[in-house]
Amino acid sequence: MKVLGLEITGDSMDFSNSWNKITGKIQGQISRWRRFTLSLPGRINIAKSMLYSQINYLSCFLPVPVQYIDQWKSLIEGFVLGNERVAEKRLYLSAEEGGMGLFELKNFIHSQKIAWVPRAKNLDEIWKVRLFLAGSGCLTNLRCCFLDKNATPILFEIAKSYEIFLSGYTKHNENFWCRKILENQALFLRLREKLPLKVNFFEPDFFHANKIKIQKLTVQDFFLTKDSYKNLDAFNTSTGLNLNRDKFDNLKKLASNAKLKYTQSDPAKKRKLNC
Repeated sequence: MKVLGLEITGDSMDFSNSWNKITGKIQGQISRWRRFTLSLPGRINIAKSMLYSQINYLSCFLPVPVQYIDQWKSLIEGFVLGNERVAEKRLYLSAEEGGMGLFELKNFIHSQKIAWVPRAKNLDEIWKVRLFLAGSGCLTNLRCCFLDKNATPILFEIAKSYEIFLSGYTKHNENFWCRKILENQALFLRLREKLPLKVNFFEPDFFHANKIKIQKLTVQDFFLTKDSYKNLDAFNTSTGLNLNRDKFDNLKKLASNAKLKYTQSDPAKKRKLNC
């Protein structure tokens, strides 16, 4: 069965026929444009306008198997580079950074999925309401752990891509202190002990009773100044949470780990942080 260009087989999550057709379309476009003598910038423009557009429609909401992403990336790179020798890093850097400005395919697909998030502000469709509820009324709190992958696979993929965006957006020398700490991998990636704050840190009943308050937690909620921590009473008063001593000490340790990553990652930059 075919619905809006998507071929659905007996296994509703097997879209291999659709992915193979995209591969064929990319190969067809490449064969067509190879007949022309195009410069490297010209081939990059064709890739952006004609090749990525073949991928955009279905990949903006469906999970794409890695083997197809790798195959499409290889086809696009082969067309763009031709006989040219350009380092892969430079190929994907922006022109302002001295690169060629080609889109990294995985990031391109994630960006297409993320585009659904701001559209969910207008709660006039059920999928928007589900995303809204997964963020407890705030889309910036959206995390894939609040969605059932089996029941809502498309919304799960959107939330997963949003988390990847969040990791790239969290910068320790720019907006570190005001970033949400719950399920934010970017705060902990470079630490030897990777202990991010996850939902299972809290007892289920406590988490559900205080879900919105926990989702609002930022790194700066644990500090009086950038070098001194809040005590238990000050933390509970400012956040509205009623943590016991052991839970607070463990939670403060996670915030300390996040701050440690900041000081280790860029010790030369001690300038004031603007949130």
